[in-house]
Amino acid sequence: MPMTEDNLIQTFQLEQSNLRGRILRLGSVIDDLLRRHDYPAQVLQLTGEAAMMALMLSSMLKYEGIFTLQIQGDGPVDMVVADITDHGNIRACARYKKDAEIPEVSNPMLLMGKGYLAFTVDQGPDTDKYQGIVALSGKTLQDSIQHYFSQSEQITTGLRYLLARGDDGHWRAGGIMLQRLPEAKGENRGEAHEDDWCRAMVLLQSCTDQELLDPALSQNDLLFRLFHEEGVRAFDPVPVRDQCRCSAERAENILRMVSAAERADMTIEGKLVVTCEFCNRAYGFDAEALEQKIAGSGPQQPQE
Repeated sequence: MPMTEDNLIQTFQLEQSNLRGRILRLGSVIDDLLRRHDYPAQVLQLTGEAAMMALMLSSMLKYEGIFTLQIQGDGPVDMVVADITDHGNIRACARYKKDAEIPEVSNPMLLMGKGYLAFTVDQGPDTDKYQGIVALSGKTLQDSIQHYFSQSEQITTGLRYLLARGDDGHWRAGGIMLQRLPEAKGENRGEAHEDDWCRAMVLLQSCTDQELLDPALSQNDLLFRLFHEEGVRAFDPVPVRDQCRCSAERAENILRMVSAAERADMTIEGKLVVTCEFCNRAYGFDAEALEQKIAGSGPQQPQE
């Protein structure tokens, strides 16, 4: 499968300490995803971090469908959404109060105010949706993610990630997540298990910003540089793509779900336009022809 080393997520394991992890490297994917949005800088940062976390979390699951991470709050930024398909297609967007000033804050997550973080796995109409919800905690998105794992999944989790815009104006992202899985039944390593975790955390935090984002440093070289004494084993990487799921059919279904009066208010010079919030692609329809089509076929259910 075609893939560049910039856009991937890869599972690895530390054999000596029996820890499982994931490494994420994003170049053109995160750059394209963010540069198409005309958001304030801190909203872009929050949107990119949400996309990174969606990729990290979805890689832990085996599913056929869509994994969604949604953050909602009562602050100037009231919603951020990122979703990824089981084929590695990622998209993300944010919603913020356009008439409110976006303040300069020490961390973009503070723009969300009070709210919650939700993870959803949708595998189609014939299966039940899985959903996990946790209140926003701490000052960063990382704080909320770690709070979720400690409270809901009871899995100790360590994170080191960075999203930054270079001097050339392009975005890059890199991240590493380590997890200490529960001991197997009958296993009792006690202090040794705790020592392994503490040592791995020291090694993880030794990773520099430059190492996380350096396109010339492959993910396997970085893992070896950090964890070679732990017996690091890397599994096959999974490619990540910037690809939206919008279409003219879905845009039409959105228009079908609003009233004829609302469609009339939306009509400009005989045209109806629906713009995808994720990729900014605009879909135009002839208003009169669409009304005739709707009258002839009746209402349709919206598509996911």
